[in-house]
Amino acid sequence: MDTRRTKQAFWNEHIRAWRESGLTQGDYCARHGLKVGSLGYWLGKQRRQAEPLTLVPLPLQAGHAGLVLHGVTGWRLELPAGIEPAWVGELLARLP
Repeated sequence: MDTRRTKQAFWNEHIRAWRESGLTQGDYCARHGLKVGSLGYWLGKQRRQAEPLTLVPLPLQAGHAGLVLHGVTGWRLELPAGIEPAWVGELLARLP
């Protein structure tokens, strides 16, 4: 098993155990010798993996020259008019 999968399995188990414990993240981490920031990082990673991206069709206004996408983490992607929606979907599916 590679290191990445081992880490992910380790943190998935701790996330499951934390949720079942009824403890705050801080208390759980203190009892198990974990860093709260690390638990938060893996919890966020697990949430992002569980929430797939969804494309929503929007009408374009006349004279619009392209498509601009903004991510919640601050990224911005500008695409030309006429870009294939399937290509955009494939691109977004590959973003971390």
